[in-house]
Amino acid sequence: RWTRTETVHSQFETQIKVSATLKSSGFNEAYLEEYGRVYALTEDEKKRREALLADTAAGFTEFFVYVYTPEKEKNDLDRANSVWKVFLLDGKGNRTDPVEVRRIGKVTPLMQEFFPYVNPYYGVCYTIRFPVPAAAGGPSAGKNPSSEAPVKLIFTGVLAQLELQWP
Repeated sequence: RWTRTETVHSQFETQIKVSATLKSSGFNEAYLEEYGRVYALTEDEKKRREALLADTAAGFTEFFVYVYTPEKEKNDLDRANSVWKVFLLDGKGNRTDPVEVRRIGKVTPLMQEFFPYVNPYYGVCYTIRFPVPAAAGGPSAGKNPSSEAPVKLIFTGVLAQLELQWP
């Protein structure tokens, strides 16, 4: 429900493959429930983890992103002079640039379990955060994923362009 995947091919070659999970309030609730089940958390531990998730999500629209490119040097979203530009479009066409693109250095078994599209041998994982205005009803504003305003996560560059859309 919260994950989208797109692949761009050129002359039978993959130029880029992106899988992204929108970390909305609905996703965070489902994640916390499953995390609590897997690790047999007590109610106190669940509440602490829930508070931590709420604190880190406040004011941001966040995505967990996996990117595969056939040439590793072209998988550089976190660099200032990246071959890719990443931005978010809301339902009205307003563009928002990320405030943070962070490469995740080590893929853990937990990531592979909760995000099964991750292949640590071929691609790179990132966390991408966008600001959400306080008055906006964006994906991290506490709404149910099915009732959220549509957003598009755009990856564009000289090699390819792709769009991932929610809902």
